[in-house]
Amino acid sequence: MSESRILPRACRVTLNLNLTECERLDAGDRDVEVLVQPSVNLLQMAASIIESLPSAVASFFLGPWSDANGRKPLLMWPFLGYFFKFLLLLFFSEMTYLPPTYFLLASVPVALTGGFVSIISSCYSYISDVTTPETRARRMGFIQASLLSGLLMGNLVSSYLFKGAGREGYTAVYGTSALLALVGFIYITWWLPESRQVAHLKDGGIKDLFFSKHIKDMFNTCFLQRSAGKRTIVLLTIATLASSVLTIEGEFSMLFLYTRLKFGWDIRHYAIYNSVGLIMSITGILLGLWVLTSLLKLPPAPLTMLAFSTNMVAAALISWSPSSWYLYLASGVGFLSNISSPLCRAIIANSVQPHEVGKVFALTSSLEAITPLAAGPIYTLLYNSTLNYFPGALYVLSAAMFLADVILMGVVFFIQRRYTSTDENNPLIVND
Repeated sequence: MSESRILPRACRVTLNLNLTECERLDAGDRDVEVLVQPSVNLLQMAASIIESLPSAVASFFLGPWSDANGRKPLLMWPFLGYFFKFLLLLFFSEMTYLPPTYFLLASVPVALTGGFVSIISSCYSYISDVTTPETRARRMGFIQASLLSGLLMGNLVSSYLFKGAGREGYTAVYGTSALLALVGFIYITWWLPESRQVAHLKDGGIKDLFFSKHIKDMFNTCFLQRSAGKRTIVLLTIATLASSVLTIEGEFSMLFLYTRLKFGWDIRHYAIYNSVGLIMSITGILLGLWVLTSLLKLPPAPLTMLAFSTNMVAAALISWSPSSWYLYLASGVGFLSNISSPLCRAIIANSVQPHEVGKVFALTSSLEAITPLAAGPIYTLLYNSTLNYFPGALYVLSAAMFLADVILMGVVFFIQRRYTSTDENNPLIVND
């Protein structure tokens, strides 16, 4: 929604084009799009850096701290940050004379409270606390499905809310988002039970949050020598997660502008397409994990390889799409793509001890927060450099990245199979 708000303002205020030229944006004029989109891309990249860099640094401390002091603080404070973000977006959207750079200030509350990375890391750590290895992958899949369901409802509701509110469309959308973020904060604070025994709260609590020993403990835990090749499994899986997040963040940040440029889509067409993709992904998570893990009893590693393979094919389809229906075909092909994240986290959680989960997920979260810093410049510069002759080049890059992820998870599966065979031949070997 922010891109559609920033585009006309960048046209009028930043580039100082006249009203007649800027109105051609709504008509899908390619020449004006090519002129305006690079400045909007740079703003998006800057916002990503503002929100991601502090979260990446904080994650080094937050995960180990939450192992001793509980998951709830790291889960509830980001909701308050998003509450203030949406209030600022609401305010700046009404101040039409302000340059679009003011929208960057809305990213500051998110940066100071941990952002989306803290929410996701806390959710997965929470689920790891309250599940067994047998149910962990499915429960983590439910988190991903719930997240996508929220995005789906947001897509469906926001487009109709925006249209129904008329000239106050942005006020209605940002106001509703702020209210929902506040409700989430209140619910977590008062009604969500803590999953950890907060044994050390009186000894340190918030005061020991930024102790350097947390970073040392995190790296020691992640690089700890383990039996059955589990250290290699953990590190390769973390690398795969970081690589996939870089790819997904990069292509998603460009998707709206790509569809505007290539197919002349407006926010309503984009919301419909997004909704279809989310429905396919939710179906893939719920049905795929249930059939493949519960009924067929397939291990996580080959399923993750399958998921990344569908990502790769979908990206290739989008990159060469001659018409918009290819994007819908790509959504169908990639319907299993979103099972990769919960499966990777399940592999990690099942390879370490329960008291080590927060520390390992801290490194995972830090890398996931850092990768948008690389994804933004890489995908923005590639898109800006190729939008005149091949705007789909960024999806060729995505396909290559997903192929690398398939290879990494293939190595993980090979290691697991190798040690499983060894254990069967030598039952005296005990894995941690």
